[in-house]
Amino acid sequence: MDERRSYQRKTLRCKVLLRVDERILSTHSIDISSGGMSVICDINLPPRKNGEVYFYMPITAFESEPFRAEVTLTNSAYSHSDGGFRIGLNFRKMSQRALTTLTSFLDRRS
Repeated sequence: MDERRSYQRKTLRCKVLLRVDERILSTHSIDISSGGMSVICDINLPPRKNGEVYFYMPITAFESEPFRAEVTLTNSAYSHSDGGFRIGLNFRKMSQRALTTLTSFLDRRS
């Protein structure tokens, strides 16, 4: 089975609020791409649920930008090394400002 990712991912470590079914969960990001992101959550969530993510995208070492996007949960698997459930999220919808912020972050050199 060929499971290549469609988008290049970039490491992103920050606190992310994930809203699913009117619940707001505190998670931590692992990585991000133009198509979605991965987070670690204390609880297992079923795929195909829709929700929203909220966090501050680092712009420079001293500055960050609020980021919000609608997402669909694609998969969830327990990761012993991460200490929680690794959840894949696909971006469904975001504002032009959020898209610009995301593009700037992804285009920035590490």
